[in-house]
Amino acid sequence: MKKVSLYLLSFFYIVAGLNHFINPDMYLKMIPLWLPAHETLNLLTGASEMLLGMMLIRGEVRSLAAWGLILLLIAIFPANIYMYTQGGAAYGMPDWALLGRLPLQFLFIVWAHVHTKNPEFDRQAIRTQLDIQASESKVWKELTTFEAYSEWNPFIVQARGSGALGEKLEIVLRPPDGSEFRFKSLVVERVENHAFAWRGSFLFRGLFDGTHFYRLEKTQGGVRFEHGEAFEGILVGALAKLLGPTKSGFELMNEALKKRCE
Repeated sequence: MKKVSLYLLSFFYIVAGLNHFINPDMYLKMIPLWLPAHETLNLLTGASEMLLGMMLIRGEVRSLAAWGLILLLIAIFPANIYMYTQGGAAYGMPDWALLGRLPLQFLFIVWAHVHTKNPEFDRQAIRTQLDIQASESKVWKELTTFEAYSEWNPFIVQARGSGALGEKLEIVLRPPDGSEFRFKSLVVERVENHAFAWRGSFLFRGLFDGTHFYRLEKTQGGVRFEHGEAFEGILVGALAKLLGPTKSGFELMNEALKKRCE
């Protein structure tokens, strides 16, 4: 049912956007007089509707497209109010029809919002693991002695902070391609000798969030180290291709940790 809804929504906006080019006069009358460049605004609106409608079909950018449609509907809402204040006679329709368009916009917002959630692409995860012939306490000490990361860690080349639960860490990542990223993250989990995790966000929560984690599990003669990150947010699908080099960075760090501890 959701797939039917998706394709109907996509088809509607592609056709609606195309109509801005086929019947521009219909839309030019809707644009409030106080706005400049009416013809340009009409073309931009039509092109935006077509582009966002087509993007809905692509799973990796579906959430982004749905949010774009919501913002577009909010942006053009004043045009619907303007139409109502002008009266139906100006558009060859009864006043009640113009009044009915106003709440209809909110229904379209709700319809688009249904497709902002796209679990297949809104959540991605990197998981790596390897066995280390060392005690849990030794591996834990190396992982939580952040000031020493620069001595051995080829991926997280710098980390500053106490690592206490609820506190912030300043992180510098260096993926295999050589570029560096600096950001601040919140420590969201700390279980001595067992689990540690921090969470960071790009610009604001819900856009592109990452929860980076370490897990230690005792094995016969050593410890199994699980190292990964769970990503979520509306940009995850669009940025999924960038996660490949990130996984290589995790694996480089894992091998460096193994060498340091054994």
